[in-house]
Amino acid sequence: MKNFKKIITYLTVCSLVLLSILSFSTVKSKALGSGEEKDKLWFSNFEKVVSIPVSEKGIEYVSDMTGTGGPDAFDVKGDKVYVVDNAHHRLLIYNRISGEYIEEVKLPESIIWASDISVDEKGNLYLLGGSYNGNCLVTITSGKIRISSLPDTQKRGSCITISGFGSDENGPYVVYADLKETRTLKFGNGTDKTNNLDAGKPESATVVEEKKGSLARDKAIWKLNIQGMKRLGGQVITPDGEVVTVAFPSQYQLGTNGYMGTIGNIVYWKLEDGKSYAIVGYDKKTGEIDRAIKIPLDVYSVIPEKGFLIEGNDVYVLIPSQENVYVLKVASWQSADEFMKEIEKNDSIPVNSSEKLNEQTKSQVSIDGDIVVATSVVTVPRSQMISTAQNYQWHQWYCSKVNYDGSNLSASNPILAKTSLYN
Repeated sequence: MKNFKKIITYLTVCSLVLLSILSFSTVKSKALGSGEEKDKLWFSNFEKVVSIPVSEKGIEYVSDMTGTGGPDAFDVKGDKVYVVDNAHHRLLIYNRISGEYIEEVKLPESIIWASDISVDEKGNLYLLGGSYNGNCLVTITSGKIRISSLPDTQKRGSCITISGFGSDENGPYVVYADLKETRTLKFGNGTDKTNNLDAGKPESATVVEEKKGSLARDKAIWKLNIQGMKRLGGQVITPDGEVVTVAFPSQYQLGTNGYMGTIGNIVYWKLEDGKSYAIVGYDKKTGEIDRAIKIPLDVYSVIPEKGFLIEGNDVYVLIPSQENVYVLKVASWQSADEFMKEIEKNDSIPVNSSEKLNEQTKSQVSIDGDIVVATSVVTVPRSQMISTAQNYQWHQWYCSKVNYDGSNLSASNPILAKTSLYN
């Protein structure tokens, strides 16, 4: 009898344990399902061009503040897609039509990381890189590699940053910005030259032309309308001299916004509100929003330096995630009404008092013709915070490894270089 009771008790306990496991699995499946539904919602607007598995041999991503191991930039030119893989110190090239892998190009060992890439119509590769000697320009063409040093952004204590990079038929260009102005320096292509990659500081890149403003991929000049901490809108001067002025929705006036390019009668801008990116198309004639698409920030494992571009008549996006690194093409758009209703709906969601406080910004108020700055708490978008942290971490690492103890570590393994920051 006692044995019988023990058996009954044992079976009851086993049943309860099994029931708990099944219940947990069901809850977990529902949670995963809800996330998958969310992914499908935004992913349905895109067409997959390239999918690179995240692995030791494929590509890597990072989700820490240093941000130097992930795919920071990409480019699309002709029938090829180029993705910068800093973790493996290389450039990956894929077929744009089939998505198939073509080849890899190893980066020079003296380059610690590459933050941007541009490919011209002839297939010449230009990389914006970082080395122990500062920012540099890498030119790769027909098996020839040339490294040139770029103008120092730290001269005379001025706050100068590189805010843009690209190339055209005449060679590469770099956009420099400070608190007063933005200017574009164009450099000779240097495709017929090589230099000693193991030498100390490389020769300076030759400036062949300087322009005011930010030069874009389509040769337009653009600028932001900034008042206080807000980016109220932007202006584009097309290569034909046409001026297009647009206004950003209030929800996107604190983000790292930038002009992407023009397709037909639509002018595209990349906007950010701290919770999502939006690619917004404005009618060139009216300056009003014609179409848009949103990408939530939580789909990214790391935010690329250059993750949006226009090539031909298509808009492309680089999406690094924990399982795959995607290059996607926009396949469908929201209408202007759908887009505005969605962002207004998101704004209507109740927030706690601290979040409301952080949504306040510096504003400029005109009183009797004088500009008065009203000071309050400012929310800085996540991408801007990460970018600032990246710059600080690299500055700290660079100073400690080169200026401080005088060492000159090999850059052949950027992962070791990154982790040496914590040694």
